[in-house]
Amino acid sequence: MRKLKSAQFIFFWIMALCLISFSAIAKQSVTDSLRNELTKNKAKDTVRVKLLINLSNSVVWNDVEEALELAEQAYEISEEIAYQKGKAFSLRQIGVSYYIGSDFLRAMEYTQLALKESTTLDDIGFQSSLHNNLGNIYTDLKRYDEALAAYNDYIENSRKSANENGIVVGLVNRALIYSETDQLDAAIKDFEQALELSESNDFTYFTAVILNNIGQTYKSFGQYEKAEPYLKKAISKAQEDNQLTKSSALGNLAIVYHSRGKYDSALVLAEHSLELAKENGSLERQKEAWNVLNLVYDSLNNSEESLKAYRAYISLRDSILGEENKSELTRKELEYKMELKDALSQEEIKRQTLIRNISIIGSIGVILIMGILFTLNKKKRDALESKREADFKLKTAENELRLLRAQLNPHFIFNSINSVTDYILKNDTDDAVVFLTSFSQLMRLTLEYSVKENIYLEDDLKWISLYLDVESNRLRNKLTYSIEVDPSIDSSAILVPPMMLQPFVENSIWHGIAPKDGSGTILIKVFPEKDLLVFQLDDDGVGLKENTKKSLKKEHKSYGIELITSRIEVMNSLSEKKAQISITDKKEGVRVTIKLPLHLAF
Repeated sequence: MRKLKSAQFIFFWIMALCLISFSAIAKQSVTDSLRNELTKNKAKDTVRVKLLINLSNSVVWNDVEEALELAEQAYEISEEIAYQKGKAFSLRQIGVSYYIGSDFLRAMEYTQLALKESTTLDDIGFQSSLHNNLGNIYTDLKRYDEALAAYNDYIENSRKSANENGIVVGLVNRALIYSETDQLDAAIKDFEQALELSESNDFTYFTAVILNNIGQTYKSFGQYEKAEPYLKKAISKAQEDNQLTKSSALGNLAIVYHSRGKYDSALVLAEHSLELAKENGSLERQKEAWNVLNLVYDSLNNSEESLKAYRAYISLRDSILGEENKSELTRKELEYKMELKDALSQEEIKRQTLIRNISIIGSIGVILIMGILFTLNKKKRDALESKREADFKLKTAENELRLLRAQLNPHFIFNSINSVTDYILKNDTDDAVVFLTSFSQLMRLTLEYSVKENIYLEDDLKWISLYLDVESNRLRNKLTYSIEVDPSIDSSAILVPPMMLQPFVENSIWHGIAPKDGSGTILIKVFPEKDLLVFQLDDDGVGLKENTKKSLKKEHKSYGIELITSRIEVMNSLSEKKAQISITDKKEGVRVTIKLPLHLAF
């Protein structure tokens, strides 16, 4: 199945308590106006609840944390004054905020809570909007059957309440699912129905989006002639408050022209698309525009501009990649938790069934004995089956972790390449060659070790030493380090999981030594402790307290350290000897201690 880039499509979300026309005034003016009204109205009443929800809706795309805080305040006031409608709408807005923050588990939890609260409101429009939002969450989880069911409910409820705006939203979202699952005819049918309704009701914003999505769908299926007229109409329909849709349509039309050899026209469209994307601060649209410019310049044999466009595309792609990986990991965690919840529910059903069966046959002696024997035998089979299932899940987790640990921080790779470029620009070719040699060797060893379950301790220490050399070189020797191995340890005869230290070393460099005035030192000690192997990492950086001061409003979380923690949990589930991680603040710097089961190679 083809993978369509959902960032170029628009799924409609239902959010605000009171809809505000953003075509009449600028969005920032709306936000400022809401803040002013909120400042004036201090009373804990329904008016303040509505203002809080609408302000949350206004800022959610720019500041998820503030949007979440505002929606939670609205819920607390609603509960305090027994305002049922406020509670339901606040819960919906909390769900939306979590969704935009990529916390799909909480997004689904609060959307379902809002659906539960809505049963007392007798508001079909509100209930149907929640079905639409659930459909969007299921879509991101790639659970398309459940997404379609949610969208169908939303469309049906919108039709019952004669909500043509809602019908348009539902049809567009359902059409995008059909596109994603290669059902072109069904997708176009829904798009065309939505377009007809949107145009008849003068929904200008929706009309431009729908036209662009139809053109994008035809383009994705290689039907460029059909795509072109829709994309041209989308460009002409897009108003001042819908410039990102115009940017997307311009980029899509540029690709259509490029496919027909109209390179000059494609160049003009792509440059206009990039200009609008920059004005609106959309990194995703800028990335796609640079990619189109790279293709066009290459076809025009302008290698210099093509290379410039390609570099810009790669830079933005790598910048966005980290967030996409986090979102993918969040999606996997949510799937696992939902599967676990379903499994526990099934086990509870089995247990209740067993109790009921035993009660029924309790009065019959012979049947009771047979029933007990049957039940014991079934429990034994279930236990074996549960064990096999648990072993399978653990194996799956190991495989996923093996794949994930193959990913070095894209920012490290990007910064390293920039360092090479800097050496070259300064005509420092000798240092550039030395740095590039170390960096390429590090990349080769990373690819080699990342697919292995265990490697020799001496190989792991060589790898971390090479990584420290690259970072020290890149930081212009601001960093010094040493690695001390206890003489009683034979590093050529001990096996360890690869690259366990790297995220902590990276953390020490970036958040300990880099912010520090002057140079810094990292000391790594390796020594035995009973039947455990201990890695002790010390730095003399700014320490945890200084980092905490700089992160009061936005908590910093290391993706690499979270991954190592997950690996430790999996290792502990497979072994009686428990691995441990501890991080302590020192008077100067931080100490990280990792204890792993001592594993001899032979």
